[in-house]
Amino acid sequence: MRHPGPYDFGASDLFERVYHRGRELFLDDRFRNTPVPGTLFLHRKFMGTFMLCRQLRARVDIGRMLADHL
Repeated sequence: MRHPGPYDFGASDLFERVYHRGRELFLDDRFRNTPVPGTLFLHRKFMGTFMLCRQLRARVDIGRMLADHL
């Protein structure tokens, strides 16, 4: 679901939702193979950036920032 305006990383519960969903999938044995290294690298970069923004309680208008590229 998209919301106009800045995304409030500090108030987001996205990390918790992804963590719990990933844990469910792991315990359900849906992922038998390790993802390719490129996928793991990107995941680490995105999560690191997300966690930094969360720690800083950043509010970023991501839609506007990426509009020219999408």
